[in-house]
Amino acid sequence: LTTISFSRNNLTGEIPPELGYLTNLEELRLYDNELSGEIPTELGNLTNLTELNIGQNNLSGALPQSLTGLTKLEKFFFGGEGGLCAPLDAAFQAWLQGIAEISGSNCSE
Repeated sequence: LTTISFSRNNLTGEIPPELGYLTNLEELRLYDNELSGEIPTELGNLTNLTELNIGQNNLSGALPQSLTGLTKLEKFFFGGEGGLCAPLDAAFQAWLQGIAEISGSNCSE
């Protein structure tokens, strides 16, 4: 299993941390649903991801530091309604700058 695409499926609730066990995933698309809560740190285990699209949901909080382990990520979309944001620390921001296509907001200071 290398791709999961559950976009536009009216999914509700939180992103299950168990997705972090699917370490062969290369693309995870959960955009345009009604997902809420914070991003589980376990998503940082998906080190083969090249695309992560969790935008257009009601997710909230700061992105977990564990995501900086996703060194193959080329596309990352996390913008939406819930206030999900990228931490301002230098290491996280440096990681974001290495991603070719990105959409989302930084956390306020």
